[in-house]
Amino acid sequence: MKNKNSSKLFAVAVSTLACAGMAKASTDYGPAIWRSACSGHWNTTGNGHKFLVVHDMEGYYAYEVSSGGGLRSCSTTVSVHYAVNGKQDTSTDYAAGEVTQFVRESYYAWHARCWNGSSAGVEHEGFRSNPAWYTDAMYNSSSALYRHLADHYGIAKDRNHIVGHDAKSSSAWVSWANANLGINASCNTHDDPGPYWDWSRFMSLINPVTGTIVDNSSAGFSCSANWATASSSTDKYGLTIAITARKRLAIRPRGRRVSPRAVTPCTFGIRKDQIVRRPRPTRSRLQPGHRP
Repeated sequence: MKNKNSSKLFAVAVSTLACAGMAKASTDYGPAIWRSACSGHWNTTGNGHKFLVVHDMEGYYAYEVSSGGGLRSCSTTVSVHYAVNGKQDTSTDYAAGEVTQFVRESYYAWHARCWNGSSAGVEHEGFRSNPAWYTDAMYNSSSALYRHLADHYGIAKDRNHIVGHDAKSSSAWVSWANANLGINASCNTHDDPGPYWDWSRFMSLINPVTGTIVDNSSAGFSCSANWATASSSTDKYGLTIAITARKRLAIRPRGRRVSPRAVTPCTFGIRKDQIVRRPRPTRSRLQPGHRP
């Protein structure tokens, strides 16, 4: 979204004076602050929220969230569901990563032309030409928000359903969206969030890898006396995990501190669905003569 503002310090001052003591929590998304867009600057009906759009403001969060600011002004025909702050430049500026909601999630904001009736959008402080605006705090807050929105709307957390305002530049996405989202995927002209938005990082935060760590102190752990004990961090190589024919977890060490005696598998009281599968090692770290 393009809405340039010349002075962030001025925006902070205006917003602080206008909104002091008026912030209240969103009822749609707990971490967000509710600051309504101009009344009626949204549609109450649409085609269902089918995908999510990433914008950058080409401007400053403090101005956009201020009373009468760009995303709240009644003199524009622009609105968006949420906005995320990038930096806290002064002690009076809003916290990095702060989230504001302008439009209820059940409604359709005016953020992306003909995509409005099928999508929800979030604005991010900063400028597409400067990656410094895309801070850790912004990525962390925004990814949590998009995860919430995807879960709320039942949207897949992938790059076909979470796109930039510049997605029309991808011919592959345009073809897919035209066929699967029921939209004119080429109707937009914007180019945000631009080349410095880290999509790999963003999507990995939206889809974090989870697993279960099991060690000697975990309930259900048992192992033969053939296992040796090591305390040095250089000895900690981890474990190779395999599922036996009897659906028991067979654990064999991959570290250097392995007893020369026969290795007996260890069993754990955990379920298969708690295990994160990883590629098998290409080189065995077991002592010569021991089969993996």
